[in-house]
Amino acid sequence: MQCSIITGKTFQSCHKKVDPTLFFENCVKDSCACDTGGDCECFCTAVAAYAQACTEAGVCVAWRTPEICPVFCDYYNDPGECEWHYSPCHTPCYKTCQNPSGTCNNPLPNLEGCYPQCPPETPIFDEETGECVEECNKTTTLPPSTTP
Repeated sequence: MQCSIITGKTFQSCHKKVDPTLFFENCVKDSCACDTGGDCECFCTAVAAYAQACTEAGVCVAWRTPEICPVFCDYYNDPGECEWHYSPCHTPCYKTCQNPSGTCNNPLPNLEGCYPQCPPETPIFDEETGECVEECNKTTTLPPSTTP
């Protein structure tokens, strides 16, 4: 059964931090009872929930493969623009025109997903244009905060 990935070698490094038992049981229940998007979608969501719990416990697990719940970030890559890449545990705080320092005031957990990867010569992601830029347009950046 596919849900055994949760209790198997792939997630072994996380088992001591996050007990896989309930996640495995929920995966089996959710996959069998799934009526939206097919069994695979519910299976992938259940495994992703355990992966996120592992990430929040400080263990990053790269569990997706081309055969198991693939994520195709490269679909978003257009010639001449920044490249999007999948990351199982990426910080949601990176350099953008609305966050030029790339830091977050509130601690956010790392999240899996597709993230822009900007080259060193254009290190800032412009949310409006979807491109990596050297500097942001003044209309894109937020005004400095006036709160102490």
